[in-house]
Amino acid sequence: MSQFSRLSQEDFERQVTYLPPPGRAWAPTAGNPLVGVWNAIGATLWGTHQRAVSLLEQEADPGQTVELLPEWERDYGLPDPCTALGPTLTQRQRGLLAKVAAQGGQSRAYYIRVAAALGYSVTITEYHPFRLGISSFGDLLLGGAWQFAWQVNVPTASVTRFRFGMSAFGEPFWTVDTAELECRLRALAPAHTVLLFSYP
Repeated sequence: MSQFSRLSQEDFERQVTYLPPPGRAWAPTAGNPLVGVWNAIGATLWGTHQRAVSLLEQEADPGQTVELLPEWERDYGLPDPCTALGPTLTQRQRGLLAKVAAQGGQSRAYYIRVAAALGYSVTITEYHPFRLGISSFGDLLLGGAWQFAWQVNVPTASVTRFRFGMSAFGEPFWTVDTAELECRLRALAPAHTVLLFSYP
């Protein structure tokens, strides 16, 4: 909260009473009918000030914006193919934060930051082909193509698994509610890599 947001309506009304020129006709005494006019002007200015503070402190933050959310989304190209159908306000804000965070990079920290903007705490596993003399005992025996693979581990995702006798014919063997996370990270993954996802 800034110092400007702590100003009250009374502060504005009191300040307006100092604006007229000096003199008995303008004095802010209890019987002067102009005091009501000055109070109305002060209240109007305070309301305008509150709107400005809201724009500066809330609407300028993509994680908190409500009124300017459509403008933020338009500027960042949302909704896009990764946006969930019928998203809630929180999902829209998280999607916007993910787009803001996704302004370039190919490090682990970059992808972890994008996932965190969507509300997921992930880790990343990178794979390397097995090489004699370089790889350690116990390393996976992976071929050369694995140097292009990497895996996002999502520990907080909810997985719905197919259960015989309980699930209907034609249902997938498992579903995960992380479609937006997968879509956004796949869109940001380098084109020459293979992105895998691991769920608990």
